[in-house]
Amino acid sequence: MFTVAATLTLLLAALVALLVWRRRHFSYFEKIGIPGPKPNLLWGNLWEYQSLPQYKVLEKWFQKYGDVFGYRVYYLTEWLRFYNGDVPFVALKDLDFIEYVCVRNFNNFVDRGIIMVTEEKHPLLQRSIMNETSPRWKGLRSAVAHGFTSAKLKMMMPTLQKDADMFIRSLEKHAESGQEVNLLPKYEELSMEYIARGLFGIDEHFLGIPHHPMLGVAKSVFRSFMKGPFHFIGQSTTMFGSLMKPFFWLTLAFKDFKLQALSYATEDAVKTRRKDSSFRRQDMLQNLLEAEYIDEEPGHQETHDGNVITKPRVLTTTEIVVNAATLFVAGFETTATALSYVTFVLAKYPDIQENVRKEVCDAISASGSLDYETVTRKLKYLDEVIAETLRRYPPALTSITRKAIKDFEYNGIKFKAGTCFMIAQYHIHMDQRFWPDPLEFDPGRCCSE
Repeated sequence: MFTVAATLTLLLAALVALLVWRRRHFSYFEKIGIPGPKPNLLWGNLWEYQSLPQYKVLEKWFQKYGDVFGYRVYYLTEWLRFYNGDVPFVALKDLDFIEYVCVRNFNNFVDRGIIMVTEEKHPLLQRSIMNETSPRWKGLRSAVAHGFTSAKLKMMMPTLQKDADMFIRSLEKHAESGQEVNLLPKYEELSMEYIARGLFGIDEHFLGIPHHPMLGVAKSVFRSFMKGPFHFIGQSTTMFGSLMKPFFWLTLAFKDFKLQALSYATEDAVKTRRKDSSFRRQDMLQNLLEAEYIDEEPGHQETHDGNVITKPRVLTTTEIVVNAATLFVAGFETTATALSYVTFVLAKYPDIQENVRKEVCDAISASGSLDYETVTRKLKYLDEVIAETLRRYPPALTSITRKAIKDFEYNGIKFKAGTCFMIAQYHIHMDQRFWPDPLEFDPGRCCSE
């Protein structure tokens, strides 16, 4: 009897201690004076954060809670705190603070904010550039960026032109019949053409094949991020650290990691190219195979005469396949969405459409074709239209996040290590303090001159 009573007492004491610990954890922002919604002791603000599209939830919170510095311009605050599960987040529209995080003190904010903890703990997906942490992230980013130099992109231009010509011919058939066309699925097919060929060198067509398996995989990967019970539980229990290892073992066994399946599908291509140089292609996968970077992790350094020397190394097969898959997913949905919105504004504003058309026609008359130099240097008005489209209709709304590696102080407020920051780019784009008449579409505001 005593044993049962003692056990119950210990369990009750542990529960009380846990509740006190959680309450103290969730009082962090209140103590430093940053406004925001009241968190739940179990899941913070995650339930509400996922109840609507995330940019709409942030919009509601920005309108509801007051400003840290005691002034209110328009109807929006500049700082807003919330708990993404048990992860403390500050959503920012303060441009000076954003510059502090992303530029002036970037060494303390190299790591991304914790938004997909189950992916970040995955043995394969954690090597993605989206999930990798410092110091390895910096070198990995340089290696991935190796594939986006002007020279590399210029070599891929003929392939892009060929795919674009095929796309236009497919639309001409619809135009001749007078048939209405939902362009988003068409742009998804075009995006897949670009990515499959430009990234993986896959000599396969997707235009006019809306039910192609690879299209289905790409859509499902993007739409499965930050969803489901595993994400909800994992995101709400990060403070328990290594105690949650059994949970992450369960996620490996039962969660459907779409990006993992896509990564494994590229592994054979990597191994084949490494074994046989005749399979080389002018594509992003080949660029990753040829890339090198400085790995500052222990075990990748040598010591000579007392000096530590870090030599560059090539990417491992795991790093190549998971980052190729990441580029695949990141480029697919955003490209198709951005093209859809550009088409929308050209249809909505005929005068802008005519100016774009005239600029393109003049450029073709002068150079004979839309080659790389023409597209990147001479179509300035088109560039302004695209930039304004991305401001007004950004395809990625809340994706820029950073995490503080060390404690720091900003404007007299002390933030602890582990605090995450989200750049609320959509809300910055819609703020009339930064963009007069933000709902108006005006390419001239993006003019570089």
